[in-house]
Amino acid sequence: MTKFALLTTTIAVMQVALLLAAPAHAADHTWVSGSGSGTACTRAAPCAFFQTAHDLTTAGGVISVLDSGDFGQLIINRSIVVRAEGADGGSVTAGGAGTGYWLIVSAGASDVVSIEGLHIMGFGVRFNSGKSLHIRNSIIENHYLTPFQAIGISFGPSGASKLVITDTAVINNGSGSTGGGIVIQPSGAGSARVYLERVSVEGNVFGIVADGTGSTAGINMTISNSAAASNSQDGIIAVTPGGGAPIGVMVKNTRSINNGIGIRSIGPNVTVRVDGSTIIGNGTGLSFGSGGGLLSFGNNNVVANGTNGAFSGSVGLQ
Repeated sequence: MTKFALLTTTIAVMQVALLLAAPAHAADHTWVSGSGSGTACTRAAPCAFFQTAHDLTTAGGVISVLDSGDFGQLIINRSIVVRAEGADGGSVTAGGAGTGYWLIVSAGASDVVSIEGLHIMGFGVRFNSGKSLHIRNSIIENHYLTPFQAIGISFGPSGASKLVITDTAVINNGSGSTGGGIVIQPSGAGSARVYLERVSVEGNVFGIVADGTGSTAGINMTISNSAAASNSQDGIIAVTPGGGAPIGVMVKNTRSINNGIGIRSIGPNVTVRVDGSTIIGNGTGLSFGSGGGLLSFGNNNVVANGTNGAFSGSVGLQ
């Protein structure tokens, strides 16, 4: 019996009363700095904490990071951009105290949140609700604290939501046999549409996970031009029980290398399609079970694994 301890942990949605109040001096652009202080959050007088800047920033506005620092935990309840292009926007030790997550998105159904250019260390990113989350040009690493659920990017929408990650590395997340790099697990009637492009998921417990256990609506994920490498469990896995969310995963021009298992599909109504990809150096290259489909376009390289395994079938070309 396969255990997926990381996939069953319940995460409480943070409720913070101060986020519901209108900011006293709203601005469409605020700034934070490792040497900042006060509450003005202007370019000339940046503040020290992300939450202070968030609460001053109007919906659709921007928080800019001027330099590296530990800016505290950030709970987002509106459309916003957090941008640190060219700066190390790391949140190191105090960022997610009490939850294990530095950034928690609990936004409205039409809200869009973007994270750009951040280096997040020691804690993860958690999405509960909103229209979409975009993560670009970032590094998320070293979230392995217990007893928290040690996941780099945890996407668990309660409604219909989208996740787009590009040009990002997710490294060394998880502890023991739990946790991982990117975990997609909607709740209730929530659904997830996910696109990963030029994403590297390295040295985690699980690499990229699509899990339909907690929802009934569905997960649709495309992984393109990316890599899952040196994860101790699965590089890429899709799993759902009977009655769980249907899952469709497209893996294109992607490498799954030196993982416990390269690509795995488990459960009824799960279909993983693999096109032009390389699965090499894993303990087991390919695995499917319990009705899961693992289909090939006929142009993949599956070699030099401890056990290569096999696809369950082929994709009919059109």
